[in-house]
Amino acid sequence: MGEGNLNEKKNNVEKMKQILIKYFREILILVFGVILTILLLKIYNTNYDNSELIKFKLETLDKEIELLNKQRKGLDSTINIYNKNIKKIDSSLTKLKIEKTTINNFFEENESKIRNADAKMVDSLLRLRYKY
Repeated sequence: MGEGNLNEKKNNVEKMKQILIKYFREILILVFGVILTILLLKIYNTNYDNSELIKFKLETLDKEIELLNKQRKGLDSTINIYNKNIKKIDSSLTKLKIEKTTINNFFEENESKIRNADAKMVDSLLRLRYKY
């Protein structure tokens, strides 16, 4: 039995040699194709170190951020100026409301005098009020 097994192994080895000899060209082409594909992928792969490109992009982004910060500061100062103007307008409006209230009070106080008065008396009352 040991001899039969040994003969079988020799036959299998011979068959493998014959297959390798028969398909040697195709196997060789396949191996070279795989090697060539790997080399081409290594050569044309752009995922390797792009540190210069990354540095350039980061510098460009930094410049854009600085420009945006300058514009923001300019807008902040403009907003502050507008806020000051709004406060001035608000104070003017408040003064006008106070004057309106004062005038209304004056006319309410002098309503009866004005109803019964002639044109000269109305003018004198208004002159006293507005001092002209």
